[in-house]
Amino acid sequence: GVSLFNSEICENRRDPVMQNRSSLLMLGAVCTLIGVAHAPPADAQFLSLGETYLRGDLGFSWAKDAEIVDKNFGLDGFIFDSSGTGPGVVNDIGSSYVLGIGMGVRLAPQFRGDVVYSYRGGYELDDTDQFGDSFSGDVKSHSVMANLYWDIPLQMASFQPFVGGGIGWAGNHMKDISTTDGGTFLLPEGETSNFAWQAMAGVSFAVSQQAAVDVFYRYFDGGKLQVEEGPVLFDDGTPAGPYTGARGELNAHELMLSLRWTLGP
Repeated sequence: GVSLFNSEICENRRDPVMQNRSSLLMLGAVCTLIGVAHAPPADAQFLSLGETYLRGDLGFSWAKDAEIVDKNFGLDGFIFDSSGTGPGVVNDIGSSYVLGIGMGVRLAPQFRGDVVYSYRGGYELDDTDQFGDSFSGDVKSHSVMANLYWDIPLQMASFQPFVGGGIGWAGNHMKDISTTDGGTFLLPEGETSNFAWQAMAGVSFAVSQQAAVDVFYRYFDGGKLQVEEGPVLFDDGTPAGPYTGARGELNAHELMLSLRWTLGP
């Protein structure tokens, strides 16, 4: 089918393979540079009890299958199976950059906690259902997470491993969703407000008496995605009828780089 969006948008979509390869090479280079740099004293990266820090995050997120389906296929379904008569699914929302900022504190000798706001603004629905109808549109997510980390007591000269987990809130937004189904249609936008959780594992590198860099993997569960109930429009803007909406999930694997700066007690 032909998406409501013109071919220029399709042509300008980033190649996910090249994006993923570039992001991995970038993070690998950062780790290498940190590893070969002169290491400060082993305890420089660790806060004293009660000391606080600021952190800034940059990373890449690769979404798992979103499993987007019609809420009421029998009434007004748009997502078909291979026969064109039953409910189908669309999955691919691609990848996104991640930006974050937060503040934390040393809670105990091997434990620290922080609160972090993150923005994922680059996901794009770009998939076809099993019948061959195309779906496209933007997917964005905001999250605020409270995290707890265990700095594993295997202190090395320049780095220390850690694991962590967090819970919080995620707000997910789907917009400009279009589909081809015997024509080209624009579906309603959708927003959700969800409980979210995440799990992390990585390594902290000391770079000065006040600064540390964390390189880590994170699994993020951002909860529900949805297309809300509302009117469907033809590509010329005229009404095509009501729609009860669609629902899916936002779950992602992420590679992250975080700079922590100690503020003091």
